[in-house]
Amino acid sequence: MVGPVEGGWEERRWKPLRGGEPHRREANHLSTCILERAPDNDCAREFIEHRFRFPLSNYRSRSTTAAGVHIAINLLSAAFGLAIASIAASGGDSPGWKAAIVAIGLAVGVLSVTNQIIQPGRRNLAFARTWLELRAQGWQYVWALGDYGPRSTDSKAERKIWDLFVTRVINAQQEAEKIAEPGGNQASGVQPPDTTRPSDASNDIGKNTGLGGPEPPERPPS
Repeated sequence: MVGPVEGGWEERRWKPLRGGEPHRREANHLSTCILERAPDNDCAREFIEHRFRFPLSNYRSRSTTAAGVHIAINLLSAAFGLAIASIAASGGDSPGWKAAIVAIGLAVGVLSVTNQIIQPGRRNLAFARTWLELRAQGWQYVWALGDYGPRSTDSKAERKIWDLFVTRVINAQQEAEKIAEPGGNQASGVQPPDTTRPSDASNDIGKNTGLGGPEPPERPPS
């Protein structure tokens, strides 16, 4: 069994995330349960630490932050719009009111640019999906559900299940990692990970370029 031992490797590495937040506690406990089934080596522990436990907690927090920023920008934009409409309706033609309208308009413009650059709504969705996917994959692996079951005493079979878990954990973070990069995918949008099988890809290449795939039918002799 590999788990957080007082003063040991896991205790020292996992101590910074200890806290009162339920999702942080779940990330710690779930990672410990995964290590009980995972291969007992440093690579597996490092993978769970850096590619599962920390992202599981981090993306949950970042999703909440992005959602708060998205809501705040929308509320402020709506409030400024109502303020401008109220000033215009009250007939505010004085220089002071005109200056206030210009200032509010500039503030709305800043909020709009900030929303386009940061894209908090898209970040919220990407981070939330990643957190939910990692959480689901982790508990399925622990309880040997779906493709991760049943548990086997054969080390080779367990190794294949571990490899499958590692692959899915990495793939689950592709979308969030792309959008988390500064300026990443702002113009073209977030592209989902490519799930095309190699055999399907080769057939598509053959159909589109004639390189591989089924040969076209021969023309009948004239």
